[in-house]
Amino acid sequence: IKVLKRSTRNIGYALLFRIASGALLGPDQRVNLRLLEIPQAVKAAEGTAMELFDSAFPTLGSVDIFDD
Repeated sequence: IKVLKRSTRNIGYALLFRIASGALLGPDQRVNLRLLEIPQAVKAAEGTAMELFDSAFPTLGSVDIFDD
């Protein structure tokens, strides 16, 4: 499980796709992402999660979004 804070910001957004694709941790490492956002950015994080799933990365297990 990987936790990323403020995932909708530029650096966090780019990093998410590298993690999910296996480019950062390796092609055999399954990842479950937990995104920690401020309440005002939760909708944007939900959109990012949809983009990640649409990309169909084989290493991506799940994406959970929290605003806490």
